[in-house]
Amino acid sequence: RTKTLDEVKAEVTLALRSKKAREAAKAIGDELVAKMNAGESIEQKVAGLGLEWKTAENIRRNSAELGFDLTRMAFKAPKPIDGKAIAIGEEMLSGDYAVVQVTNVTEASLNELSEAERKQAEARIQRVMGDAAYSALVKAAREKADIVKYEDRIQ
Repeated sequence: RTKTLDEVKAEVTLALRSKKAREAAKAIGDELVAKMNAGESIEQKVAGLGLEWKTAENIRRNSAELGFDLTRMAFKAPKPIDGKAIAIGEEMLSGDYAVVQVTNVTEASLNELSEAERKQAEARIQRVMGDAAYSALVKAAREKADIVKYEDRIQ
């Protein structure tokens, strides 16, 4: 049965408000990113909007200090060029919008890794390579397989 307008009105209103809020957050975030990349200060704008700005240094790829989403964004951002910080903005898994500025990148050196860190990195790379090989095998098998779907039998 189709729901009446009264039954879905609250859901639709909430969905529309959430969408508008995400769009507004993205617009503000994009504005902040543009200002930061132009070398302008954003402190007054951030304070005026009641937003939170965190500063973190020497973040590692597996660091929990900023949380998974922000750390992933920071490592996805382009490297600063000639000492000029780079800012990017992105919608988070939670629906929030975040802005990250990368001011410096420290290149890792294999010589600086301890034996335990080297072995851990090697194991991680082997795991990723194994996962990729398995995914490729499954994909190839699916492409070659004759599969028939009986939609009328799926509930």
